[in-house]
Amino acid sequence: MKKILSIVAVLLAIGLAVAGFLNDEPTTNEQAEQIRQRIESSISLYPVYERMNDAERDAYVALCAGFENFQTSDIKLISTDSQSDCNALKKSLQNIYREIVYEQSEYFWVNPYELKITTRTVGGKYQLLVEPTYILSKEETMEKRDAFQTRIDRIVSQANSKGSTYEKILFVHDYILENVVYDHALVEAGDYNKTGINAYGCLMGGKTICSGYTQAFTTIMRRLGIECGAEFSSYGMFSIFEGHVWNYCKLDGEYYYFDLTWDDIDPDSELAEYMDYYHCYFGLTKDEMTKARTYLDPDAPTPDCLGTKHNYFIHNNWNFATYSLEQVKPAIEAQEESGYVQLRFDSYAELLRAQSDLLTDGKIWDLLDGIDNLKYVVSKSNLQLYILLVE
Repeated sequence: MKKILSIVAVLLAIGLAVAGFLNDEPTTNEQAEQIRQRIESSISLYPVYERMNDAERDAYVALCAGFENFQTSDIKLISTDSQSDCNALKKSLQNIYREIVYEQSEYFWVNPYELKITTRTVGGKYQLLVEPTYILSKEETMEKRDAFQTRIDRIVSQANSKGSTYEKILFVHDYILENVVYDHALVEAGDYNKTGINAYGCLMGGKTICSGYTQAFTTIMRRLGIECGAEFSSYGMFSIFEGHVWNYCKLDGEYYYFDLTWDDIDPDSELAEYMDYYHCYFGLTKDEMTKARTYLDPDAPTPDCLGTKHNYFIHNNWNFATYSLEQVKPAIEAQEESGYVQLRFDSYAELLRAQSDLLTDGKIWDLLDGIDNLKYVVSKSNLQLYILLVE
């Protein structure tokens, strides 16, 4: 389909509004400490930072502070007597950088693909430095930042009006997919030096790729106080041309996968006449995500997603262990007014039984009122049946 996907995006802030540094000067220890305190005051929402060692945390904070301060000079990450410690940090730097990209997603002005890494020895100390680059100028960043934060605030406010955590997550998922389309042109052009790759492009531009969907979802979830992070198909690959990235969330004590990129329906698709987006990838387990065509990199340090209760189909009672007309009747009747019916089954054999009985044998017509025609789609990988109703 439409997924030539980047695994890195742009750096975002800390779940609060971005602090107003942007001085284009080296960051002070005081500024870095403010960022550290903001992270550690709600550390459960920052699982990447939480699992790092002290040197990695120091580098993480230094990078965030430098980006927030729009620092154009080298950002010093470590100064140590130990060459091995310096080398160890350098070895893990790309992963640290990539993790910051997805965990601090409001620094939309940072270019995530261009960084100059330097090691040097000064006064007997081994130092590691990074010189960042930026997608936007400082002036452009300041012009866009307030509008971006206002948009996030509005979405968060709307989501908070919903009752349960599930309903908040569902609202954000649907809001993004109602307002965003996948940007094929960005992929085809191969020019990733644009905000289309990040949460700003997703929420403000209405076009993005997988990195933007993932970052936007993460940003809003964190503002809602919901633990959320990124999962990678190619964790060790710092590349814009290969791999895929999507989200995991913690819901009622269990982890689930959410892939907004794959839930978005291409506007040129025949399905787009009936549906704006799916919920195929809303609340999947690790096994379900793997069966549904996405490779999970075992080296990615993310939690096991084993929750089932809040899968979209199970939550709505539209998932069936076995097929019978009597069982699926309430689900079909409940969805008829939406213009389409979504059903999921525990096995491909039961999915085929439903297709045969409802559609080949035509028993679905006994359950529909005022429908003259229909089309249907069978998803073998997701064990789902979509029935599109035409009046």
